[in-house]
Amino acid sequence: MPTTSSTVPKRAIGVLVIAIAGSEKFWQLFEKDMREGILQFGGVQEGEKKLDEKKPDGKKTDEKKPDEKKTDEKKLDENEKKPGEFPRFDLILLGMGPDGHTASLFPGTAALQEKSRLVVANVVEKLKTSRLTLTLPVLNAARSVAFLVSGIDKAPALHAVLESDSPGEQYPSKLIRPTDGKLLWLIDRAAASQLTSTT
Repeated sequence: MPTTSSTVPKRAIGVLVIAIAGSEKFWQLFEKDMREGILQFGGVQEGEKKLDEKKPDGKKTDEKKPDEKKTDEKKLDENEKKPGEFPRFDLILLGMGPDGHTASLFPGTAALQEKSRLVVANVVEKLKTSRLTLTLPVLNAARSVAFLVSGIDKAPALHAVLESDSPGEQYPSKLIRPTDGKLLWLIDRAAASQLTSTT
């Protein structure tokens, strides 16, 4: 879930480590979805080059014995999530961009419709790139989600997310609604300057 200083204030970057502690099962599924996402959008050329590099003994750097490959595949099969089952983070800290995006879930992008995968490579046309992001089901499965939003440039989007009837597809932060958890907004005066409610 890439973040930049424009999304999360620099002083908060260190706190992001709270959101990356997960079970072995989660990271196995994360790796699987991430690999599928990269393959889907053709972003593996550099990775393939590295994997094709030879060691001094002539073997590929990623070469494994057949039994090791079978063991890895078996672990992934055993850890396949059941329908509707997602890992549950204790806390996820998110930022929000001026356009209302969060994580790498941007307005009008395909990732907003993902219902079953943990991670997807999301094509962001306006940035001419694709970004790996956790999906809405994962974010909304957390026990607690906290938004940290600052700056006058976020004020219009924050008003749209918290006080307007604008669709979530237009302001993805609006789609963060923990199904069985808490949602907390930490905002400064500048970001809150267009809000009409003080509660």
